[in-house]
Amino acid sequence: MTIKRRDTFAILAGMALAPAIHRCANAREALPDDPHGDDSDALIALFSDMARTGRASLPGGTYKVSRPLVIPPGILEGGDVVLDFREANPANFPDKICVQVNGAARTKLPNLLRNLAMGERTLRFSGPHGLRAGDAFQLSGTEDFAGNGYRPYYRKGEMFRVARVIDATGIAVENGCRDDYPANATEVWKRAGDRFTQGCASLTVIGRDDVGYTVQFASLDGATISNIRIEGGRLAALSITDCYQMSGENVRAHQTAAESTNPYGCVLANSQEVRLLGECYGHFSGLAIGGGKTDGGKVGMNRDIHFEGKAGSHPVAGLAGGNIHGNAEYCSLRGTFANGVIMGGNKNEAHGEFIKSASPPVVLAEMHGHDFRITGLLRTTGSADLSPKVGALHQSDYGMHARYGGVTEVSLQIYAPTATRMVAWRPRNLARADIELRLSLDIVKAHPKTRIMWFTRNGSTGGVLPLVTLDRLNLIDNSIPIRWSVDHLTRFKGPGVFKMTGHG
Repeated sequence: MTIKRRDTFAILAGMALAPAIHRCANAREALPDDPHGDDSDALIALFSDMARTGRASLPGGTYKVSRPLVIPPGILEGGDVVLDFREANPANFPDKICVQVNGAARTKLPNLLRNLAMGERTLRFSGPHGLRAGDAFQLSGTEDFAGNGYRPYYRKGEMFRVARVIDATGIAVENGCRDDYPANATEVWKRAGDRFTQGCASLTVIGRDDVGYTVQFASLDGATISNIRIEGGRLAALSITDCYQMSGENVRAHQTAAESTNPYGCVLANSQEVRLLGECYGHFSGLAIGGGKTDGGKVGMNRDIHFEGKAGSHPVAGLAGGNIHGNAEYCSLRGTFANGVIMGGNKNEAHGEFIKSASPPVVLAEMHGHDFRITGLLRTTGSADLSPKVGALHQSDYGMHARYGGVTEVSLQIYAPTATRMVAWRPRNLARADIELRLSLDIVKAHPKTRIMWFTRNGSTGGVLPLVTLDRLNLIDNSIPIRWSVDHLTRFKGPGVFKMTGHG
């Protein structure tokens, strides 16, 4: 369905609809009592028709909206479109969402006939599955503490596409399982496979700071959301949940309202295989990957989510520019992160520039395992020193919950004139001994009382410490001595390259 322009008004082709969509250069030109000043009815009718045809078109312009919009799967095309909710009554949004783009709900399938081991590609069900080649489905774990022990709702799960149907109760998938799945603690759900394409030249949605979410994409497979700009939201500007194989370039999400429940620019949860390029800002976190409840058959482990661009948060009240939770694997952040990054989960990466003033620019926390890759430039700013209990690169005591060991590789240029510790590793009851920290550090600017490393067990509790490998330690700042502070049980290997441009 297409909305066509006639004079200064846009009307629905083939439909007599009042009030018609008013196309104006600026939403403020339309007064609240102007019968043509609210485009909600026409937009709701347009998207209702889109549910039947799978396609809708909007001419470029600004549309004033006072009620929630639900956009169905399909293709939305048009010009430079602005949906402006700023003059809406927040009471009109019972679901606390300005714009929802929703796919259909999942369908429960028969349970697994047998346990699945990591790497398996053949699945057997306890009854006929009804799947066809190309269908998407997911395994949703029902056991708590599957991700780590910090949040009980972190559970297993991942999404698949059917490569081949073997018979009525058996299928082969395109890729092998990335975890072990016990049959008695795993549900199987068929995904609807609904797709959405944002095909407007640009789509801007301006929400309200007192309505929870400005835009939410949910339960979509293969969605494309390029060229969107989303502003406002009390909890998040952009929410992506339960989505599979989504991509988007020039994605901008901007949230500024202070909110005690931790608001975000963009938050991704219960999702897999997402690629986003753009900019995100949120009062608490600019971009967050992970979290999310697993009710209703959602997956608990977020996988293969990758962001490239810029992300930031409030310099004092914010947590991080980029935040990867403990139920995320094979995810990455690339770019510039004002207010630093929080790295949780397992097998995740961060590459770029990490800047923060009041606390560590890079923190490892809520760890599912100890396998990370971190490269780039770390910078502390401001005049106040960081707490002596933290390092510029800091591993918190959340590491005690990790299920897996692994090697964390860190290669950083460090400008940290306010950090008295460069690297701090203070786990509590870390039970695994198969953990290695590989460091390649260029210390360009340091605190006069800096300690290169501070390794100790947190408090009086026991546990092991990781093997520390020094691949490179290059002290460029010539104004400081080298100081060490390590637990006597710390195991060292290296350094392979030890260079001091300054003195020690």
